Amino acid sequence: MKRESKYLRTTENLSVDLDAEFHKSIEKTSYICVCYLRKYSESNYLA
Repeated sequence: MKRESKYLRTTENLSVDLDAEFHKSIEKTSYICVCYLRKYSESNYLA
């Protein structure tokens, strides 16, 4: 019984960690997109 609850707790922690990683990767991707778009629009403006 104790082992079972421990297992459940670890799976819960895993899903929380996965959620955090997912949000982090989304933030990183959107940040890269914004930087790329900014650079692209600046080069168009100068051309």
